[in-house]
Amino acid sequence: MKQLIIFDLDGTLAESKSSIDSETAHLLNILLTNVKLGIMLFGRPVFVRENRYHSCNQ
Repeated sequence: MKQLIIFDLDGTLAESKSSIDSETAHLLNILLTNVKLGIMLFGRPVFVRENRYHSCNQ
């Protein structure tokens, strides 16, 4: 079984410079119950990165 899954946000989990939609957030939360999850955020300010992480974990 995989122990870690890493995604890129822009163009993979969400359209470029957009938020993750509710269905994607729900599916990521399901993944989090089984594996460690990493999401790479390149080209975004730090405060945007923190906001995206917290909104996914709600």
